[in-house]
Amino acid sequence: MAFWDRQKDESHHAYHAFSVYRDLGPGRSHDNAWRKLTRRKRGGAPGAWARWSTKHTWVERVAAYDAQEDQKARAVREARRLQLVERRADHEFDVQEKLEKLEGLLWGALEKHATAPVTDVESKEDNIIAQEDGKIVTVKTTTRVKAIKTAGMARLSQEYRAAMVQAIVGPRSGTEEAPAQLKMPDFVIETLADVEPPAR
Repeated sequence: MAFWDRQKDESHHAYHAFSVYRDLGPGRSHDNAWRKLTRRKRGGAPGAWARWSTKHTWVERVAAYDAQEDQKARAVREARRLQLVERRADHEFDVQEKLEKLEGLLWGALEKHATAPVTDVESKEDNIIAQEDGKIVTVKTTTRVKAIKTAGMARLSQEYRAAMVQAIVGPRSGTEEAPAQLKMPDFVIETLADVEPPAR
């Protein structure tokens, strides 16, 4: 039997009064408990309440009850804190995997840039059929020169370095904006095409 449960020599009325008083929590008083029990807005507890309180050690019993409730609340908070720690750890592993994957994809894009020719000439003939003053057929040749965009490669190198550093030191060491680095920039998506990460 807990200290705040009904005592052997405690009448039903006395214990009922005590239970209302006990459940009010910190800041409780006999008068507030009595008004709650009787559903009155005014007035104070009768003299019997003071006698019951002294005889049945209400103050000591509610102190023990409050301490027990506080211990239960702290246990719940600790359990939730441990759950949060586990969730953060799981998320950290997930972010770490994404960082490593991003680092590999960026490395593949850099290798593609490194092995690509500096310039590439492409000729294309378009047969355009037209009729002007009785003359037919005009042949047009288009020549395009493709070259590596050095500015894009520089940005790609910066993205790779940032991803590599994050993958090595871990997700927690970055700033609050670190998760945004996981979003693949549009120019990287265009560069990657079907590139597979190189075996290293």
